[in-house]
Amino acid sequence: MHLLACSRVVVRGMTLRGAVHGSNTDGVDLDACSDVLVEDCDIETGDDALCLKNTNTWGLRRPSRRITVRRCRLASSTHGFTIGTETQSDFEDISLLDSRIEKSGEWRTMTGIGLSILDGGTMRGVVVRDVTVSDSIAPIQLRLGNAGRGQATPAPGVISGLLLERVTILRAHGNCLIAGLPGHPLRDVVLREVGLEFVDVVDPALIMSDLPEFDTEFPAAEVWRFLPAHGFYCRHVDGLEFNDVSVTATVPDRRPAMIFKDVTGLKMDNVRLVS
Repeated sequence: MHLLACSRVVVRGMTLRGAVHGSNTDGVDLDACSDVLVEDCDIETGDDALCLKNTNTWGLRRPSRRITVRRCRLASSTHGFTIGTETQSDFEDISLLDSRIEKSGEWRTMTGIGLSILDGGTMRGVVVRDVTVSDSIAPIQLRLGNAGRGQATPAPGVISGLLLERVTILRAHGNCLIAGLPGHPLRDVVLREVGLEFVDVVDPALIMSDLPEFDTEFPAAEVWRFLPAHGFYCRHVDGLEFNDVSVTATVPDRRPAMIFKDVTGLKMDNVRLVS
């Protein structure tokens, strides 16, 4: 289901089953839409289960605003709930509430919650609350890039005002990423009551000493298994708060649970690291 430049839409009680294998098998795409409610849906597919994007298809470039997704099951072998990567306009007042993000069949999800701006748009006022992510390689990925599609002169956009609250991550196989770009940090990101359970076994020889910026590309999902931290890797952020956050490694891992690079305004309260 691809809704393009639509307003005042309700999608309720839908069961959708797509192909688990192959690309471009998205479940629901909300493209340049506003005033949308998606609730009580069960979506299982191979690509993005539910994706917000701004593609400028047929010249219909509009902001995505006032969109709520609640009480949904989003199962995918690639991405559960995503904003981006096609982001030629802005995203404002977006909520994902009381939902589950799961693997599709035997295929674990590459990205659970993926919020990214790659094409110069702005993302602000996103709330993710009361959500469970299970069996994901990259359970949380908040990322600013600079692919520049649709821009005469590519320039990074803006990501600010993100709240992830009461998010439970079960059986994570890789890292959570919170990353801006040099000189273009993510701003005002809050994680509150977030618990991460890491279960993978990683060959120490494959662990990366550092992460390239990847500003113009979307790397393979396996990259997120080999980052220098096994919990949260945070870089280029201005205003980052961890409040009541836990990272539990159920298997031995020599990496630290958290790494912060070029992060200002860091606040940490009741952070628990268990290994």
